[in-house]
Amino acid sequence: MNWILNRKTAFKIGIIISIMVVSLGGVGYIGYFYFQKASTSLNSLYDNELIPIRDINQARSDSNALKSAVLAITSYTLDKATYQQQLDQITMRENSIEKFLKSYIPLASTSYEQERLSKANEQFKNLKQVIETTLAYEQKGKRNEAMEYYYKMGFSAQEDFQTLLREIGNYHIEEAKSEVTNDNRMINSAQSMLILLPALATLLAVLIGILITRMIVQPLKTISESVEKVAQGNLNVELNISTEDEVGILARSFDIMTANLRGLVTQISESAEQLTAASQEIVATMDQNTQVSNQISQAITEVANGSEQQVKALSDTSGTIEELSASIEEVASSGNIVANTANKTVQIAQAGNQTISHAVEQMSIVGSSTELVQNAIQKLELGFDNITEFIDIIANISSQTNLLALNAAIEAARAGENGRGFAVVAEEVRKLAELSRDSAVNIVSTVKENKENIKDASLAMESAVRSVADGVEVVNTAGKAFGNIVGLINDVSEQVNQIAAVVQQMASGSQYIVSSVLSIDELNKETSNQTLSVSAAIQEQTAAMDQITDSSKSLANLAEELRYAVEKFSI
Repeated sequence: MNWILNRKTAFKIGIIISIMVVSLGGVGYIGYFYFQKASTSLNSLYDNELIPIRDINQARSDSNALKSAVLAITSYTLDKATYQQQLDQITMRENSIEKFLKSYIPLASTSYEQERLSKANEQFKNLKQVIETTLAYEQKGKRNEAMEYYYKMGFSAQEDFQTLLREIGNYHIEEAKSEVTNDNRMINSAQSMLILLPALATLLAVLIGILITRMIVQPLKTISESVEKVAQGNLNVELNISTEDEVGILARSFDIMTANLRGLVTQISESAEQLTAASQEIVATMDQNTQVSNQISQAITEVANGSEQQVKALSDTSGTIEELSASIEEVASSGNIVANTANKTVQIAQAGNQTISHAVEQMSIVGSSTELVQNAIQKLELGFDNITEFIDIIANISSQTNLLALNAAIEAARAGENGRGFAVVAEEVRKLAELSRDSAVNIVSTVKENKENIKDASLAMESAVRSVADGVEVVNTAGKAFGNIVGLINDVSEQVNQIAAVVQQMASGSQYIVSSVLSIDELNKETSNQTLSVSAAIQEQTAAMDQITDSSKSLANLAEELRYAVEKFSI
């Protein structure tokens, strides 16, 4: 059974089509073969049996006419014209009998016929001699001697000749009956085969059709249910279908897709958690930086208001700015890590989107294969229609044969005793025609049942087509969901890159502040001017840190949205 499961769908459908084609060819061949044999048998029956019976009956009729003509000449006083007419009748009948005996020589194929034919020739010669002697007596005016001689010799010779002809005729009648009996057996065999072969082929096609339909529909149904579960967020679905056909390939692609999706969602979940933690850390760092900036601003204000505390304030400011620089560098490092993580997340999401697209293509291929199955079943229905047309032709031939047999029986009845043997043959031919018509009716019934079974298979395939279409729609829905995820991840990546740029800008500003504070001791005379510069720089830094804080909060919100989107999937 596994070798069928591992075959392509087209091969499985080809098995059903091959069975039906072979069965159709077998039925056609058997019908042609037996009808050809029946035609040959009928021709042989007509040429070898009926024609000889007809000729034998004609010879017997000629013999009786000879007897009547001789009796008329010897028993009655006839005028010259009538007398000559009877003599002509005798000559014509003798020539007819001689022609029959010569024409029958090639037909006498058995020793029995040859023996009877030889005796008939001898007996006919004897009969001709008796008639010649009788006519000789009559022509000499010895009518009484002629009558006495003919009654004594002619009647016995006539009866012996008639007996031989009857024996030959009865032999042909028996041969005709034997041929009809053989034809009956042949027709019965043909009838049994014409009924049994389509029935067996139909049963085999139905069983294999049901089996192959289940092989195709059941895995597709399982795949459709699994795709629906994936669309609902359950990624813990495995089909474990190991066949080598299109369905098996689709199932393995589906398992690979779900495995990739599980890995993708897991990575996205971990990245989202890391992104959330990094965002929270950035927000906390920015809060600290804001506080430090406020302290620096207060210190610069105190320096501007009182130059007496400038040295101490500068010392505090120097330490604070160094701490701020270290914090900013830490933030820049975290921002780079987050940016790299976001870029990897974008790549993984794009790979997942490609996997979904591949699944859509595979579902489309399955839909095309299912439509091929449905088209093949429709062609099979057309094949059954052709069988019905052939059987109608056979039924018409049987009806015409029955009508011809009936006409032959009527003609035989008109012929009376001479047509009795032909009537028997005509009756047997009529019975054969009725048997052929009954067989055609049985085959039509069987074909109709087959068409109903094929219609059921067609309905099952239509259901499979709808299931595949639903699967394609579900996979498209999953693809759209991943498209939304890719969009969210792209937004997160852009926000992270903006944060990294701002942090780099802030790091540059902090370095500038450190350099300025370290130079304050040497530029003591310019303290007032430098204080104003530091105050302006602190304001810029505060604005930059506010911007970083806002961006970090936006990044945290995006990370939460990404985490909520991932939680929809069950890993």
